[in-house]
Amino acid sequence: MNRKELVRMMMVGLAAIWLFSACSKDDNTTTSSDVESIAINNVAANDAFNDVYAESEDVVTVEQASNFANASLQKSTSTNGRSVAVSIATDTTITITYNGYTGANGRKKDGTIIAKQTGKMWEKNAKRTLTLQNFTLNDSILVEGTAIVTNLGWVNFKLTLEFNIQDAKVTNLTTGNWVAFNNKYTLTWDRGSALTSIWDDTFIVKGHGEGSNQNGHKYTITISENNPLFMRPGCPWIIQGETELKVNEDKSATINFGIGLCDGKFTISMDGTDKELESLQGSGM
Repeated sequence: MNRKELVRMMMVGLAAIWLFSACSKDDNTTTSSDVESIAINNVAANDAFNDVYAESEDVVTVEQASNFANASLQKSTSTNGRSVAVSIATDTTITITYNGYTGANGRKKDGTIIAKQTGKMWEKNAKRTLTLQNFTLNDSILVEGTAIVTNLGWVNFKLTLEFNIQDAKVTNLTTGNWVAFNNKYTLTWDRGSALTSIWDDTFIVKGHGEGSNQNGHKYTITISENNPLFMRPGCPWIIQGETELKVNEDKSATINFGIGLCDGKFTISMDGTDKELESLQGSGM
């Protein structure tokens, strides 16, 4: 083989590599539909983990009020499809088991939440680790992963919690679509100390996360510093604020949750268009 033929073969090889790379890039181009799907599933994932936290808070608060079964080493109760077992050792472990239980927000729950707690959650550095086992919402959403809630104490004169979601996955059992993610947020108690009910309290949520979906798309999500999220224990959805979603580093969207209404609605804005959608609803979804 002479030098001219060798150069020609090398050029053909380089052209083939370039063509393959170009085709691969085109095949994996992020579309608006990809972004919308990830946005919807990410909102559903947040709703699901907010639900998990709210359920654990509802049960553990009652148990703390009774000093975890009044120094009894073990306790088990069952009501309307939700059973609670308490075991006290170095850490207090509360096992919440659901069998067709429907909570106040109308979502049907099955499976188990295991809450392992060190200290009382109103104390600084207290920690609650939530682990899920076969936990589903509305027979259609499988929620997996671990959430660690830590009391950071008073930050800038406001009670602040860290909410760390690890190795999480939320799967729509009907469509097979899923998102896997790791999120880290802070929840700051914004108001409520002068009010008569915790259900009127509001929390400011800040932080970020990253994940992927069933199609191999990777994404990051960041809560706006200027328009952070607001949540209220009496509402199963984010009620206010804005997040930025970036998919595969080449396409982005803004998710806006409104200005304080508990209506479960949010708006996706991308490519100059807005689209209003609804968050995870009750048992009718």
